[in-house]
Amino acid sequence: MKEPLDWLTNVEHTRRTVVDKCNALGIQPDPITVVTDFERAIINAIFSILGTYIRCHGCFYNLAQSTWRKIQSLGLVTSYRDCEEAKLFCVSYFPVCNVTAGLAKLKEYIPEGFDPLVDYFESTYILGIYRKIQRPAGPDGIVHPLRVPKGLGTLLGTSHPSIWRALKHLRMDHANVKAAIILESRGQAPAKRLKKATKQLQERLVNLCTAYHKKKKTIKQFLTGIGHYIRWE
Repeated sequence: MKEPLDWLTNVEHTRRTVVDKCNALGIQPDPITVVTDFERAIINAIFSILGTYIRCHGCFYNLAQSTWRKIQSLGLVTSYRDCEEAKLFCVSYFPVCNVTAGLAKLKEYIPEGFDPLVDYFESTYILGIYRKIQRPAGPDGIVHPLRVPKGLGTLLGTSHPSIWRALKHLRMDHANVKAAIILESRGQAPAKRLKKATKQLQERLVNLCTAYHKKKKTIKQFLTGIGHYIRWE
């Protein structure tokens, strides 16, 4: 296992390589917002290379997936799906300044058996208290390689690819991305497809967040409204 400093150095090297490649292509890497997972090393590397003015947003997909895995590991899947009060677990949609108040309100309505889940979310994503987890060995005493993440598995066509299959599909994806960058530079970027249901959901969430910002909805009303639109699985 790499030491934290080595990990940070590798992340910074990767980010700097991306910046250098952008410069070579004549693209100015000057983003205002960067979406990442919740690794502190990655966030620090972004600030170090791109500047401290960058706004780092945690990826909601990663947040939802890790929370859903925790729900599964705690054996709360059935309770979560059947319990209406579990729908209120939407603290991540609050403005940062209201997260603590939102969590406090959530604890007033927490269903029985969900305390470990709330404690996990609070300590991991709000208080920032975490611990290292050593991946356990299998029945044969060997630590086996993990399967690739779901998104990468979709790209590669399997969750357990060989190195040759992985290289083939990654090269194909690289070619597609390169072509997309060329089209983007020419102002010919393909229009992104947006499902009607996704568009409607986004509009409802925007309206709900706007109403909360204008103090037209209480914390409880906001949590209830979000809960009817979002599910973790």
